[in-house]
Amino acid sequence: MPRQSKRARKAAEWQVVNDKIIAAAAQWPIAKQDNPKLSLHKHAHTHGVDHRRLQHYLDGRPFRSEIDQAKSALSQEANESLVAYIVGQAERGLPLGYNQIRELGDFLMKTVDGHTAWTGFGRDWPVRFVQRNATQLGVYTTKSLESVRANGLTQEHCDNWFALLQRQIVDQKVPPNCIFQMDESGFQIS
Repeated sequence: MPRQSKRARKAAEWQVVNDKIIAAAAQWPIAKQDNPKLSLHKHAHTHGVDHRRLQHYLDGRPFRSEIDQAKSALSQEANESLVAYIVGQAERGLPLGYNQIRELGDFLMKTVDGHTAWTGFGRDWPVRFVQRNATQLGVYTTKSLESVRANGLTQEHCDNWFALLQRQIVDQKVPPNCIFQMDESGFQIS
């Protein structure tokens, strides 16, 4: 399971708090009917939520996460597509940088959302986009290739590699003249 960023953990914690507020708000009319002297403050305390946030919810104010989502220039569909693409690329070992995320956001604004006169997102938009989607996205620093190779060479990985080689070359009957040597720097023709 991938490691969660601090922001993602915080967003998950806020979601739990929001769920508690929703539950407390749903039980408030019943609790007030059973005990007319019950204060909102005490009711909130019994549910482990802040009484001011509960009062705001009862007054119809949206949660902060809902406000942030409404501020997003991308439609919900485009937002979900971009998040899915970023996660998919990261799972393939090709994580995207902020500039690439901005370019994809601009592309989605022009094509999916139909803003033909779109001039582009600002410099800080990708950072805010990652923050808004902190439950699914995070920022990670890369490691040098040598240390990743050294730490990644295990018996299990070697066994998996040779099993894959067996399936792809021997079982598919690939002739030796169709096998080339290649690494991240290119083809080694010999």
